[in-house]
Amino acid sequence: MLFAMRVLLVAPLDPKVPSHLKYLMGGENTYTRTLLKHPPRGVEYVHYLSALTSGAVRPGKLHRPLRFLSKFRLLPLSAGTIDLTLCSHFDLVHCHAYTLRLSGQESGHLPVVLGDSVPNRWALTHYFHQNSLRIKAAYAFRHVVHRLANVYDQDLCLGNFKTLIVMSRFAQREHFKIRKTSKRIRVIYPGLPDRGIRLPTADNSVRFLFAGVWFERKGGLIVWEAYRRVRERFGRKVRLTILGPLPNKLKMKSSSFAKATADREKLKVLGIQQHDFVPYERLVGEFYPNADVLVHVPPESEGYGLVVSEAMSFGICPVVSAVGALPEMVIHGKTGMVVKPGIVESLEKALTVLVRNGALRERLGRAARARFLQEFILEKMQKELIEVYQQALSSQSQ
Repeated sequence: MLFAMRVLLVAPLDPKVPSHLKYLMGGENTYTRTLLKHPPRGVEYVHYLSALTSGAVRPGKLHRPLRFLSKFRLLPLSAGTIDLTLCSHFDLVHCHAYTLRLSGQESGHLPVVLGDSVPNRWALTHYFHQNSLRIKAAYAFRHVVHRLANVYDQDLCLGNFKTLIVMSRFAQREHFKIRKTSKRIRVIYPGLPDRGIRLPTADNSVRFLFAGVWFERKGGLIVWEAYRRVRERFGRKVRLTILGPLPNKLKMKSSSFAKATADREKLKVLGIQQHDFVPYERLVGEFYPNADVLVHVPPESEGYGLVVSEAMSFGICPVVSAVGALPEMVIHGKTGMVVKPGIVESLEKALTVLVRNGALRERLGRAARARFLQEFILEKMQKELIEVYQQALSSQSQ
């Protein structure tokens, strides 16, 4: 390829210094930043925010009306629609997580690739617990609006997009339930660079790691209680690092744990280190290398869980719950442990086994890293993305 393929990337980016942790996109942000930093060979990504700044694109004429409909929940809750008018040449548009409207001289001839981690309709049901009638009514209105406005829509299969890239076979199945067809859906696992393996502990302790802004939804309460029980059994042999804010009213059966939440400095006495937020550079440079076991146990639902593949890249043994794509990522007893969702005793049992059996913990960690190198490595994603892009360009020219 003599010239770089110029791809307009429309995907979420979190601010480096967040003003509100609950508004962070988490794994979607990591995915976007990985693409920008490590594009496939022969691809030049231009993020739409940079393109807006440079004048390569400008807001489309329906930008404000579509934002109004989303803001006041006339359209279903979602990441929103990005409306752009093209003012410069691009070879292709890759839009992830958002729905998309394009205008401009080349918009009708530009191949578009869409992507998401899970269908938005699934997120409304499982993350926000909206009832089916409300979702059905909102999507009926969304179908009318997006069809009239010529919006590319993953859930409704609107727009002549070339391929829908999803992050897991789980997401592919959920899209199939909605659309009753798997046509144009391609599973490409989010790839990550290989940063090496974790550091050995100096004091023979077992270091658990929990990372999640949404503490309850990511299973923080279950982790907290299971750790309390394991700590009472093994004492200073176990430690826990929590990356994410704690709920204001965290109640524990153990009075010492309950009192500790009033003064988070006292958490250190219980072997707990807690940070509301750490930059991604510290996460991969400090916290992953100093962990033995990742605990990621959402009690009800999880779309993907990029934190799991990140941990696997360091040879950390993952313990996950059997929800969403997590059992697809972690093979129970081979590359980690899969526990029953929402059951403290199931997690307590798994953590106890891993504390007692260091050889098993190490074997699972090595196998997790091997699986990462096979399925979730950056180069594999890059190769598969360029295949999708080239197919999209080829079909557009026919």
